[in-house]
Amino acid sequence: QPEAIAGAFDLHGPTFRHLKYDGYKANRHGMPDELASQMPILKDVLAAMNIPTYEMDGWEADDLIGTISVRDAAAGWDTVVVTGDFSPETALKWVDKYFGSMENNEPAARIAPGQPDYSTPADIVVQNPENALMNVAMMISTPWEEKPDTMAQRIEDLPLELACAMLNRRLGRMAREENCPFQNAGVSQEEMYTTVEMFDLGVAAATDKWQQAFEAALLELRRACIYGFAPGELAELIASTRAAFDRQQSSWDTVDAAGMATRLIGALSDREKMTTPAEDKRAFETALARITATPDLCRQALEKAFDSARARLILTGAEVSEI
Repeated sequence: QPEAIAGAFDLHGPTFRHLKYDGYKANRHGMPDELASQMPILKDVLAAMNIPTYEMDGWEADDLIGTISVRDAAAGWDTVVVTGDFSPETALKWVDKYFGSMENNEPAARIAPGQPDYSTPADIVVQNPENALMNVAMMISTPWEEKPDTMAQRIEDLPLELACAMLNRRLGRMAREENCPFQNAGVSQEEMYTTVEMFDLGVAAATDKWQQAFEAALLELRRACIYGFAPGELAELIASTRAAFDRQQSSWDTVDAAGMATRLIGALSDREKMTTPAEDKRAFETALARITATPDLCRQALEKAFDSARARLILTGAEVSEI
């Protein structure tokens, strides 16, 4: 958690280095257009987050970063420079300095993006002495596919999102019962590093009850895949989701710059289009019309995601032996 943060940018035009040497960066390619077009947006986002930025005619951003770092270090600050822009020679020196003493092992074979690695054992045990509970995760991975954020895609995604939400509500109610073997449990669907899509059943339980807890949660998942959800469960979720959209919409006009920047960064991180709450609700209602006409879509989506042939079990806890 830094106490202060600042950024620096290059300006268009020559620096003092160009004036001293005509060939300075003569072979350097210019910034790609797709990156250059993001610079004004990035500066607006930093300004909205109250992060100061520095630019100076005749000087490079590296010069400004170095100057700030030296002055801050002289004032007693521990300064960290975060940058991806350095020469190969400098990078090699840093690698040798900080990692030269490490054992030189052959790197593991890399898996191509979009191809999950099914070559490792199906079950994994992780010893973690700081874990008071036993965490059990059943993970099902499928190749990642890039999906544009369109209305059609949101309509296609909603059945599984609602199914996971309804199942998590069931599991939450079970966890509050007196004799429930798990303390909490839930399912989720997410992308991981644009490499795989993960469907996950996670359970946390006492060490001596992890098998019973996992079986109880897995049974509820299977029950939902076979029998689906009651109309009341879907109606309850729809009502709470609509209420959340209404709250967001009512406060939309008062969102400040920092809030807008946070929303923009979240959308960029998720590779989604930033839309208003009104647009989000309209997309939800459009997708919901399809589900209302065919309620079994939620069960079908959950059944498709729960492809147990690809399942892997991961146990993490202080006293883990074998699965």
